[in-house]
Amino acid sequence: MTLSSGAAWISPDIGTPVLAQNGVDADVVIVDEGSTDETPEMLQRMPQDRLTLLRHEQAEGVSVARNAGIAAATGEWVAFVDDDDIWAPMKLRAQLAAIHDDPGAEWACVGAVRVNEQLELLGRQRYEAVAATAADSLLACNVIPGGASGVLARTG
Repeated sequence: MTLSSGAAWISPDIGTPVLAQNGVDADVVIVDEGSTDETPEMLQRMPQDRLTLLRHEQAEGVSVARNAGIAAATGEWVAFVDDDDIWAPMKLRAQLAAIHDDPGAEWACVGAVRVNEQLELLGRQRYEAVAATAADSLLACNVIPGGASGVLARTG
């Protein structure tokens, strides 16, 4: 998870979108991108048993932050989540099932909905859980659908 000055979105259960996944054992890597608000202090007060906290003193960009998170990840798979994302409880399980059905797959994506701060629906991207190789997807449509938060990718 990457965030920058995300105190407005942080709660004691910030890792819940990942940790609450049904049927999936996961850890959370949080990369703080040079927050200038109380984000670092709030993160330090959180239970650390399944969290890894990384801090960049200055924002280096979401790509650098995600790469740092990937480097710190210890599992076979990595999923991207932003500090303001809410995941359906079966998101990762659906992606892993799609990957299980296609052992050559390197990643899987799912759809997403956009909501406002009152959780009112703003838009929807519909995708079934799809697994593929990155090369197949990029050659077919030059984009990985669903946005970064919808992606589950192999780390190695």
